[in-house]
Amino acid sequence: MYFTAPSSAKQGDRILITVNGLPNGTETVKFIAAGNSGIDIVNASGGSANFMISLDLSGTTSIEAIAQDKFGGTLASASHSISVQSTAFDSPRLGMGGSLSGITQAIVGTMTDIIAQGYGESEQVEFSASNADMGWMMPQPIAIGGSIAASVRLTTEGLATITATFKDKLGNILGNASHSIQVTADPAKRPAASGPRLGMGGSLSGITEAIVGAMADIQATGYGETTQVEFSASNAEMGWMMPARISPGGSTSASVKLTAEGVATVFATFKDSLGTILGQAQHSIRVTADPARKPGPTDMASLMNARAAEIMKRMGNKS
Repeated sequence: MYFTAPSSAKQGDRILITVNGLPNGTETVKFIAAGNSGIDIVNASGGSANFMISLDLSGTTSIEAIAQDKFGGTLASASHSISVQSTAFDSPRLGMGGSLSGITQAIVGTMTDIIAQGYGESEQVEFSASNADMGWMMPQPIAIGGSIAASVRLTTEGLATITATFKDKLGNILGNASHSIQVTADPAKRPAASGPRLGMGGSLSGITEAIVGAMADIQATGYGETTQVEFSASNAEMGWMMPARISPGGSTSASVKLTAEGVATVFATFKDSLGTILGQAQHSIRVTADPARKPGPTDMASLMNARAAEIMKRMGNKS
């Protein structure tokens, strides 16, 4: 995990913090800030997550990001520090003069409106955009305390940032504001994934021969982006198996009871963190009867001899 964020800023700035390289299986990221206090839990998207912080106090602000799985468990963490310099409040500041609002997530090609809200003596606003298309934007008049909208086209995957500069009627800059949108590919235009294939996603291993009634552990090893595995069995008993979590490149095991002679087969379906099937695997065990429980010889001569010996013994006892 690593941060994309400045190491220094000015008092009064509003800073967008991005944490990247989140581990597989990350559902949310918990941000905790000290110095300029703040805490937020945001959804992870595309291996990253964003956090906006207002730097109202000078000094050092420390930010910790904790990657969490869907159960709230900690997968990894990272920290970052920002040195906040005191500043004279008569200079333009981020968040002063006005603010921006709008959607925070969209797909490539979306057209959306960003709303600029003026504060104090703001009477005009100039828009610009990064990683997005707004065309050539002239300064827009805005009523004192009023708002105005500007359209933006989200042209590229990644983080699009819209910036506004607020001015008074004489053109003096009162402050700046920014708004970010996480832009992802259109799922409908993504290439269709090939169907799950045997041996892809992971593999199974374990014993290949056993006797009826034996319990055996079958080991599942994940490949690539596999983060969960579902087990099932034929001619054997596994009970009701919930999907088991597995770390990428890691392994997990499941127990199976071999209940009948013949061939028992254990199946595994491997999936990624979104539940997409990556592949399947199977493992077979030949199951035979327990030799200790087989009956002894039963040929006719042996049975007749045993019967005759029993009769002679009874006759001897009577005499």
